[in-house]
Amino acid sequence: MTKTKYFITQSLLAAWLYLDKAGEKFDEAYEDFMLALERKPTPVSAAMRRGTAYEETICECMNAEETERREYDPDVRKITRIVRGGVYQATATRTVEAGGVEFVIYAKCDWLKAGTIYDVKRVGSYDVGKYTDSPQHSMYLSAIPGAKAFEYLISDGKDVFTERYTREDTPGIETYLSPFVTYLLETGLWETYAAHWRE
Repeated sequence: MTKTKYFITQSLLAAWLYLDKAGEKFDEAYEDFMLALERKPTPVSAAMRRGTAYEETICECMNAEETERREYDPDVRKITRIVRGGVYQATATRTVEAGGVEFVIYAKCDWLKAGTIYDVKRVGSYDVGKYTDSPQHSMYLSAIPGAKAFEYLISDGKDVFTERYTREDTPGIETYLSPFVTYLLETGLWETYAAHWRE
């Protein structure tokens, strides 16, 4: 008999992990987590719209003639130079076991180039190590075993910052998944998850 598998995304894990950091905003964070757990549509935030528009601008810059590229902001040109020649929106899935559960992890890369996964972020401000605790690089490196590193390319509209995580210094996604299973079982939310994320 085939074992049931369950899909998982880094955004669901991120929503769960944020509960520990939410502080006074816990109720709002929990509501967001439940929307993600139940796979309900969430409102598109201004930050999400800004990120999508920024990625589209990078694609436009990449496809522009050399002379036209000079018209783009320096941060856009810098990121374009880094990701040019990579595969845009490369996707991968892989099955991993954690906490006695078989998960199908999913990665949709902004760009994949020469063994590095690139994820572009457009932020209002940046603090060093902003994405250290994000499950995204763990999940994507687990989903794409051939990748050697994951690099966030972060723009605040002026400067470009990078956070690079190699396979050697990145915990496997199982380190997030096992506690996630425990949390769902202890809070009585496993059935909710199972109903919405079963393969």
